[in-house]
Amino acid sequence: METMEFVIRPDGRVEMQVQGIAGTECTQVSHLIEQDLGQVTQREWTAEYFQTVQPHQQDVTVNSHY
Repeated sequence: METMEFVIRPDGRVEMQVQGIAGTECTQVSHLIEQDLGQVTQREWTAEYFQTVQPHQQDVTVNSHY
């Protein structure tokens, strides 16, 4: 399950953590929110960021009636 957690510090700083998204896709999810929040002053990558995203595999069977 994908989640975003926000912590708002008393000095106004906002910490955001994206969880449940493997690979670099998490940056696409957080990008729009970062633009609204202001300047990013620090970024830390989680272990999930470095995980390789496996493409989805789907088995398809085609029956020919010729």
